[in-house]
Amino acid sequence: MSEANSFRGYAVILGAGASKGASVGATSPPLDAEFLDTAHRLLSRRGRSDDAGRTWREFVKRLRLAGLDEKKVRHWRLEQLSTYLEARANMPSLQHSVGRPADYSMALQALNQVICWTLARANGAKACVLHRQLFSLVRPSCVVTFNYDLVADESLLALQQLCWQRPSYAGNSLVIRGANGKYKRARPMVPRGSAAPLLLKLHGSINWAAHKRAGGFSLVADRLPGNSLAHSAPPDHPLVVPPVAAKMDIRRGALRSIWKEAAKSQRTAPGWIIWGYSFPQTDTVTHVLCRTALARNRKPKPIVVINPDYSVSERVSDALEKVRIRRWASIERFLLDHGALAVDGDGREP
Repeated sequence: MSEANSFRGYAVILGAGASKGASVGATSPPLDAEFLDTAHRLLSRRGRSDDAGRTWREFVKRLRLAGLDEKKVRHWRLEQLSTYLEARANMPSLQHSVGRPADYSMALQALNQVICWTLARANGAKACVLHRQLFSLVRPSCVVTFNYDLVADESLLALQQLCWQRPSYAGNSLVIRGANGKYKRARPMVPRGSAAPLLLKLHGSINWAAHKRAGGFSLVADRLPGNSLAHSAPPDHPLVVPPVAAKMDIRRGALRSIWKEAAKSQRTAPGWIIWGYSFPQTDTVTHVLCRTALARNRKPKPIVVINPDYSVSERVSDALEKVRIRRWASIERFLLDHGALAVDGDGREP
């Protein structure tokens, strides 16, 4: 068996760095530290009167009602702002006279919309050639992603390997958004014998609409998914879990089942490829997920870490037991080393 074939059936785990490094155009989905500043640049252009511009103005208004200055806040990390708003909204002892709990909750809801619009404007709904080549090389048993964007989704769909009808992806139903703005609901049927890998989005997705009751969600598209997921605008109430420290929303039924499926899929996969996820020490929930997936292993699980930061490999090794780690500094280098990325004389894909 060639070394390239030895990765067949691995679980592919994607973090924000995978979308940031995606080949989707001049702009790609931003990282946490630059997210709010990028959102301001993409959504708040003077005179913008479209839905994206209105979303940013509503966000600024809600920040003001929560006692926050937008000019200062946009230089915060996304996790810093979302954690602050969640704490203010849910812990009365932290309330100030400036705002009320509802003010902070509304600001957090407005932030969710900003997240969705920013990712849409940053080419976060396009297929990526690097993702496609990785999926073609590995033929993963599952793709586990912490990202809200649709880069992995569209890349799998371009390879005809996205079973969007699965409940773990489409939720309870498919909602088609017509040209008149009205929605039509349908129940997707899962094709029998589908060999497509599971796509498990642990923090939600910009094309998922959260249900008001029972914690469910529905896939929202402009038309029946075919060559594209046809994502023109986020739903009114997107199911995305902001990067708050506590991550309380993953306890809801819909996401809880997806996390459970991720643990099972990672456990049964012969190995993992972790691309663009920094494995921070503070993300204890993810550490628990990975440890749970490794709990029954008798032999070390082979893990490929693709990240320019060498310390990520050390954090993975320190946080997990029974793992055997190999590291590549970039996805391009990994693909080149395994004959999966053709380049011309200038080092560019032909």
